[in-house]
Amino acid sequence: MTSPNPSLNTQQGDAYANQFPNPAQTGNVADTTQTAPPNGNGPNTAQSESSNEDLYNTTSAAQTQVSNDSQGLPQVAEIAPPPTHGSNFQGESPDGVIIAVPTPETAQPLPANGLPAPAPILFDANLPANPVLYFHANSAGGTNLRVAAANPGGGWARVEQFCAYLATYWLTNGASSGGLWFATLSAAAQQVAVHTLIAWGSAGGLAAQQNHARQQLGGQTIASHQVQQTACQDGYTQGTRIWFGSNQHAQAAVVLANGRYCVYDPNTGNTQEMSGSQFAQYVQRAGANAFVIG
Repeated sequence: MTSPNPSLNTQQGDAYANQFPNPAQTGNVADTTQTAPPNGNGPNTAQSESSNEDLYNTTSAAQTQVSNDSQGLPQVAEIAPPPTHGSNFQGESPDGVIIAVPTPETAQPLPANGLPAPAPILFDANLPANPVLYFHANSAGGTNLRVAAANPGGGWARVEQFCAYLATYWLTNGASSGGLWFATLSAAAQQVAVHTLIAWGSAGGLAAQQNHARQQLGGQTIASHQVQQTACQDGYTQGTRIWFGSNQHAQAAVVLANGRYCVYDPNTGNTQEMSGSQFAQYVQRAGANAFVIG
């Protein structure tokens, strides 16, 4: 499998191919056949209705035979019906850029190998705060990408959610108390988010996410017990930005003017305010073991 997107370099693409299985090998496409008459519209009615020899004689439920003066029937591949999940929605972001296109399965018939043609990244409608990235092998030997609320089926395989990216983005773009949803990102930022997740898949998962946060915040990694101790002692000053995560989830926090913490959870898209000691307990309950302070 080649790189999921032409914009990715070959090294990333090869690593990504090793990270995820090729759905083309999972047997998701129907492999059945059916018979059809030469004109594709049923038996040849040009023969006399009184000639029983010219009528089709059904010999079994799985085979059809024609009379001696008729030609044999060709075998044609039966194309599996397109998935019914997902969306064909095509809309525009506030800046007028198309952010969703028809799915490859419904935009055109599947080719002979049962895989969709190469297509732009698909963003489903009505996405949750923290959607999931999926990939699907395409007929050109590459991969198509799709952002959805849940697995759309039909051969799409999960990559990851966007919580680590959203947590860093929130911190570096104002850390609004109004929170942040994936769908509120600009079309360009959504594209960057997708390719960032792909790069993380080939660069070490949580370690790559923590490194990304450190680079974006210009911060440093701090041990969990140190963060909790400092928070309990109200040792962080106003404006301190904190990215924290685990192998399951990533979140963010910023210290307010009153010394309290505004904590952002990408899963809900919302924030909540708490004291320093409450924040220390919060990160402990979350199982966070990776921190960046900036």
